[in-house]
Amino acid sequence: MLHGRKRRTKGCPLPAQELDGKRLTPRGALRTIVRMLSIVAGVALLFVLLTTTADVAKRNLGGGSIPWAIEYNEIMLVALVFLSLANTQRTGDHVSVVLVTARIPHRARCVIRGVGMVVAAVFVGWMLYRSWQVGLQSYRTGEYRIGLAQVPVWPARLLIPVGLVFLLLQMLVNIYDDVVGFFRGKPEEVGEDAGDERSDATKAATL
Repeated sequence: MLHGRKRRTKGCPLPAQELDGKRLTPRGALRTIVRMLSIVAGVALLFVLLTTTADVAKRNLGGGSIPWAIEYNEIMLVALVFLSLANTQRTGDHVSVVLVTARIPHRARCVIRGVGMVVAAVFVGWMLYRSWQVGLQSYRTGEYRIGLAQVPVWPARLLIPVGLVFLLLQMLVNIYDDVVGFFRGKPEEVGEDAGDERSDATKAATL
């Protein structure tokens, strides 16, 4: 009798997707966070659309503009752009030209992408450092925008390094994937998100 225990079956191990659902990996945690940031960016976009529509309708009806619409929309645009960077990097939806790299051997493609990603990561790291300094100074001084409404600027300035830090982490994951892909020589086995991202060959076919 089994006495409530599940009998262990012989054969192939559990699929990777099923195993990932039972334990939280660093890659899975990062994927969850960047997806949540992307949702927040979508909410920011919805806020901009609604407030802009309401502002235009109010002016056309003779009621004048909404005093705070432009100021808060500027902050929402910062959230929209920077909080969606990491997830866009994860899914491979940033603007790229793969006309050449999609037609070269896989190992050479990993080297070219990896080197390019390292250069980009260094630049993003510098941006992160500088934006954090500016954002912290803005928070300490209580910086605000002078206009029809006095709106604090420091939240928008601090959103920039928040978005950049997760973009940098995602870029490091991509660098790791290229290194592993170089040694394995099998692009289909690299990364948990390989099934979610479009292949280079598919991108090249759409050019």
